[in-house]
Amino acid sequence: MRNILTKLGIEPVNPGGFCCEWIGGGEKLDSISPIDGKTIASVKQATTDEYRRIADRAHLAFTKWRNIPAPVR
Repeated sequence: MRNILTKLGIEPVNPGGFCCEWIGGGEKLDSISPIDGKTIASVKQATTDEYRRIADRAHLAFTKWRNIPAPVR
């Protein structure tokens, strides 16, 4: 399983938020295999401040993107 995850770019611990770069300074969330109960990989969740950065960036992108006509998008 580790070989497949490595090929996909999945590390043992991965940042869970994206704001022009991967971020995740919050709590770690483990993904557990139902087959053997072992941890598959973990995600570092975004903190409240990181989430605000992500939401603000998404809002800024939306305000620009909404002005582009659909045929051009």
